[in-house]
Amino acid sequence: MEEITITREELYQKVWANPLTQLAKEFKISDVGLRKKCLKRHGKKVKQIPLPKDTDQSPIILYIKDDNGVPCDPTEDERIKIKHEISKGYKIYLEPTTKLTTPHHLVIAAKDHLIGNKTNYEGYIRNDSSEFLDISVSSQSLISQALRVFNSFIWLAEARGHLVKVEKESTVIVIDEIEIAIDIRERQKRIIEKSPGSNYTYHNKIPSGILSFRIDTSPKREWDNSKSPIESNFPAIFAKLETFAAERKQWKIEAEKRRIQQEKERKIKIEQYHTKSAEFKKLERILEDANRLEKAETLRKYADHLETLGKETHEVEWIRAKADWIDPTTGLEDDILGEYCTEPPKYPGYW
Repeated sequence: MEEITITREELYQKVWANPLTQLAKEFKISDVGLRKKCLKRHGKKVKQIPLPKDTDQSPIILYIKDDNGVPCDPTEDERIKIKHEISKGYKIYLEPTTKLTTPHHLVIAAKDHLIGNKTNYEGYIRNDSSEFLDISVSSQSLISQALRVFNSFIWLAEARGHLVKVEKESTVIVIDEIEIAIDIRERQKRIIEKSPGSNYTYHNKIPSGILSFRIDTSPKREWDNSKSPIESNFPAIFAKLETFAAERKQWKIEAEKRRIQQEKERKIKIEQYHTKSAEFKKLERILEDANRLEKAETLRKYADHLETLGKETHEVEWIRAKADWIDPTTGLEDDILGEYCTEPPKYPGYW
């Protein structure tokens, strides 16, 4: 997006001295609204009204519409601000070059690799994307053009404080630790061909001669040189890359905050689980001891009853001994059964 700075007096003179179509073209705005206003005044004598005096003599800034046709202020829209910043401060990288001057080491490596490469079955010459800049074109002239575009892009990226590197079988630009895949491809053109000896037609794709610079954002974006050089689109490309990286960085920060919060909540729930489990087990032990005590008291009452009936002393004492063994408050072991247990002994197996 561009901006036009004009004084109040200059704007006044232009409005009265130029046709609306010329003003609309100069300010890059629609002339439809102006035309409607003029039609209402058609055939009537118009008197030029003097410009009222105003103590505020600060210049008027007209902001041009963004890519979506919405008028905006570059100081408020980060993407437009970046486009404006690059258009004004990095002009050296925005003009297409006819020669590869001051080639970057990544460009030199890609060039040396592409020189010996032949076209594949689809008619394209491609770099090994695991080691070199990701380029796929059909001719040597397009290779030179793609290398020049990549060279200007890489130097501009580094001037902006970013890094371009080749890793994991792709070329990426690193912006504030966020990696975004990029490449240059020759677009394909779909043509209709007819099968020999029949009326059957089919679509075939062939190289178009148009270069496309692609970035793997969400959604994916690409800019080609069918209407203007790719370099002239660098402000828009970097605006998309940098705002996407900022959004992704913020998303990662928020995601990390959520992860930390979820981890805290998970630990709290685990601690609550262990606390509740320990409490429940303690209650189970107490209930078990209470049941044991009740059984022990039942046995003792039974032993007392047998004793009143004159039963053998040996049997009565055996019952009382087992009551003491069951009683959790005694902690006694049985001479035969050992420590207290609820399961009967198991028959020994073979090993």
